[in-house]
Formats: sequence, C-alpha cells, structure tokens
Amino acid sequence: MPFPLRMSVEEILAKLDFNVKKNLAILEFIGAMDIYERFKALRMRLGWKQKKMASVLDMSVAMISAIETKRNLPSIEKLLLLVRKTGVEWKWLMTGEGRMMDIDPMFQTDSLPQPIVHFTKSLDVEPEKINESHYLAVPLMDDPIAAGQPFIPTDSVSEWAWIHRSQIGRRSNLVAIRVKGRSMEPLILDGAIVAVDRDDKTPPGIFAARNDEGVTLKRVKVIGRNLLLKPENKEYDEAIIELEDGAQMGDYLIGRCVWQWSDLSKIS
Repeated sequence: MPFPLRMSVEEILAKLDFNVKKNLAILEFIGAMDIYERFKALRMRLGWKQKKMASVLDMSVAMISAIETKRNLPSIEKLLLLVRKTGVEWKWLMTGEGRMMDIDPMFQTDSLPQPIVHFTKSLDVEPEKINESHYLAVPLMDDPIAAGQPFIPTDSVSEWAWIHRSQIGRRSNLVAIRVKGRSMEPLILDGAIVAVDRDDKTPPGIFAARNDEGVTLKRVKVIGRNLLLKPENKEYDEAIIELEDGAQMGDYLIGRCVWQWSDLSKIS
C-alpha cells in the first residue's frame, strides 16, 4: 500500500484495517532477521550517523544501536515514519524485494533551479553559437554527506559548477563536492572541486564513498565482498569497507568522479 510522504503516521495507521495490521505484524516477525540489516543499510545509504537517525525517528541512540545489533525490533509506527521521512520503499524495508528508493524525478539534480549564464567579454565567437543549454549546472554541496541523500536539500547548495556537456557526455545526475585533504594528490589537489555521477556506482575507478568519518574520495576496487579504498598519495593508508549482509556496493558509494577543477594559481 503506497502512502503519500506528507501523511502523518497517525493518518497512515488509520487507513490500515485490522487484517492489514495483523499481516504486517506477522510479516514483521517473519522478516525480523533481515529488517535489522535493512534498517542499518538504509541509514548508511543516507549517510546518517546513528544520532541523526535517532533524531529523525524521535528515538534514543541506544535504541537505534539495539535495532542494528538485532537486540530490539522497530515498531510499525517507527518504520512508517521512516518511510515518510526518507522515501524508502515499504516493500523493500519489510521484505528486501524491489528497490530501496524510488526517487521522485522532482528531486533529481537536473531539476534544481538553473542560474543565468554570463559569458566573458573576451570570447571571440558569435553569441548565438553559445548558450546555457550547452552547460549543466551542477550543485556544489556545503556538506558532502548531503550529496549521497536520495534527494538534494536546496539549502545545502552553496554555489554551482557549470560544466560543458561535451566534458560529461550524457551524464546528468551529478553533484559537486569540494575536496579536503591531500590523499589523492597529485591527481586531485586539496581544495579541488569534483563532479560525482550518482547514477554510476560500479567500480573500479575514482569514487566518492562513505566511511565512518563521512565522505572520502578514493580509487575503489572490488575484492570479494569488500571494497578497497586506495589513495593516490603514498603517504596515506589504504582502507577496506566490508559489505554487511544485505548491503550492496551502492549503499556505500555516492558515485563516480567524472570531472574536476583545481585553482592552479595557488601552486608555487
């Protein structure tokens, strides 16, 4: 049964008759061993810490931890609230079948407000040969973690990276992230802006990935059920992400790095 995201939990529960509630309760316990894992997989897909999940569901961090370690089962009310707050698919949450997220096109990056293009006066071309349709306005995120959420909060967009379509081909679901740190130097400099394709999550390649500290940019390679994160800078260590049961690579990867810009004027 689909529920509009704007409905309250009370309104949703009011629409469930006794038999449906009974079936949900049975389904809840039949799939209990997997619900714990999908609950955690969803949190990681969203890039949320346990504290953030606890705040969204009005629960304690200890309770979130208890669910993820299979010591407590989330209530139907909390699961419905999770659906309404995140847009996760109810069928996937309860059974593991289908897609985790069915993203509404209105939340795709290519539907966000498009700024007006101003061209430099030094261009020696005819104006009609260049226009804004030749460029994709890619939102530059204040918080890299927001880049991995199923939808992009407009208040997390600090500015825009304008990329000519000839440089990215048919890619359109892009977000831009400012690099912090030297782990990918000399290939990608500290302070560089990279564009990440959220529709491309198949290693190997350079990817924005989630780890315990937030988001990192590394070369990613699949080794069995694990992801190897390898820095370009030899002064930094490699890392391994172990895929948990029920999780997929896309739950840990935001997307492939497909474009970058660096301010070379600061290099001495």
